[in-house]
Amino acid sequence: MDEESIRHYETIALAEGTSKFSTMKDENVKDMEVEQISKAIEDVLSGNKKPVDILEVGCGNGYTLEKLVGRFDFGRIEGVDYSEPMVEVANSRNFPIARISRGDATNLDFEDESFDIAFTERCLINIKPFESQTKAINEISRVLRPGGVYIAVEAFEDGRKKINDAREVVGLDEIPQPFHNLFFHQKQFLDSVKDAGLSRYKSSRGAVLPENFLSTYYYGSRVLYPAIAAAQGKGLEYNNAFVEIFRHLPPVGDYSYIKMFILRKDFPKEI
Repeated sequence: MDEESIRHYETIALAEGTSKFSTMKDENVKDMEVEQISKAIEDVLSGNKKPVDILEVGCGNGYTLEKLVGRFDFGRIEGVDYSEPMVEVANSRNFPIARISRGDATNLDFEDESFDIAFTERCLINIKPFESQTKAINEISRVLRPGGVYIAVEAFEDGRKKINDAREVVGLDEIPQPFHNLFFHQKQFLDSVKDAGLSRYKSSRGAVLPENFLSTYYYGSRVLYPAIAAAQGKGLEYNNAFVEIFRHLPPVGDYSYIKMFILRKDFPKEI
């Protein structure tokens, strides 16, 4: 993470504290991310009779981890973040069983095959360049046990282009990539996880959680709502009554740059 990005997150840590808005101002997006990660973990734990060990890489102020700790029976719980102020805020939650520490996603301070589940929530996009993002993916794979699962909630240029194409039709400006982020290209990301020994997770339940879980919400909140507001000469605001309905509709299309991929670490091939 470069110095400008580090200062950005230090400022957020001081300003937002333990707030759910620490790294996401859109309440609906944050709630949907947490719920989707929870559903993925629930699916992975289906039929599992013993506590599992979980790691969050880029835990920020600990908001998501706190929500998950209250829902599931975990064994070992670890959270790491590069920002020391964020780690301090997360530790202020006084987790009874979780350990939060400063760490580098490209060089995780854990033994090989230490965890059953690892997840990131808009973490790897803060790492530059792409080669360093790849190192982080390899590190996550390294610390997972064979058969373990990596839940990746990250941002992708493919979705950003799609929603900007829709915005252009109604006369809206392009949504830029934040200065502190480096969005993945989906094919590039999937090639990287494959090289790291990770493959698409297949649910034992038969159901597949949608990767584009935010698409409909983003179309409503980033295209329809701002187009209507612009036509009426009104400013924009997050978390309004108009956009909330879109979080309850099924996801269609590819209109969100934030997606979730569930990946399983391959078992060693028999010789």
